[in-house]
Amino acid sequence: MHPAKSLLLRETDLITRFLDLLKEEQSVLLSAAADELGSIVARKQPLIDELNRIENERTVLIGCAAGKTSRTDMQHWLEQQPQPHATELAVLWQTTLHIAQQAKALHLENQDLLNKHLARTEAALDILMQRQQSTAVYGSDGQTSCFSGSRIVDSA
Repeated sequence: MHPAKSLLLRETDLITRFLDLLKEEQSVLLSAAADELGSIVARKQPLIDELNRIENERTVLIGCAAGKTSRTDMQHWLEQQPQPHATELAVLWQTTLHIAQQAKALHLENQDLLNKHLARTEAALDILMQRQQSTAVYGSDGQTSCFSGSRIVDSA
């Protein structure tokens, strides 16, 4: 088996597994079960590390400096490969890119959901801590003072 084929198959498998975790993460976010996010993050990190390692391997394989490859570099390398490998590798590369684009889109959706949860949580905390109520009241000395949230203290 061509070394690039083996590498692309592994990369595609890892991205697919990462995409599955992103789908699970989205399900958790939609159900507002935030306590389950920790285990998902713990399972995502090793996949991210492995994806980075494989990307570096692919970069070295195609003759670029580690971490300095682009889609154009990969496409140029594929065009230089002899047949029948070139076609097979190009199809695998396109599959890898397609799954990676799906993962990126889902990641952005999950980020948006997480930001919405965060905004709701912050709003709830503001209400509980009365940060939103900075209504000034006048004390017995005629000076403004911040509303403390306690009628007993405010009326004394």
